[in-house]
Amino acid sequence: MADEKMTELDEIALQIYAQRPSASRISGESDALDCYRRADAFMAVRAKVRKGELKAAKPTGPQLADCSAPNLRKNHPLNLVSSRYGDLARVSRIAQWLEAHPTPERDPEELVIAFNREHGGLDWALPEISTARLVFPTYATKN
Repeated sequence: MADEKMTELDEIALQIYAQRPSASRISGESDALDCYRRADAFMAVRAKVRKGELKAAKPTGPQLADCSAPNLRKNHPLNLVSSRYGDLARVSRIAQWLEAHPTPERDPEELVIAFNREHGGLDWALPEISTARLVFPTYATKN
């Protein structure tokens, strides 16, 4: 096996494998097979780009964040703008609602009640709503 030459597929798969966390719960063989699948998919897309079948264009408009906050709930505002848990359409709807409903000075809890009634399932308190007010406008699409 030492005299076998590494193919480009082998090199890409090895790079992917080397970047994986070492404390993986997946067995080494399964992990290596997944790396080969990813490398093969990469090479297939690269070939299509080179043939002109696909265009490698930069995305336009707002994009979800590459990071998330795993120590927070999945529906926390910081996770709703992440590529792992996020949804730009939902973020835009919430941002528009928050823009139309300023926080009342007398009783901010009125906003919390109205928000949770309108956006069922989020169950946010005032700190989450305040975070969304700060973060969501950057990711919201203008309709």
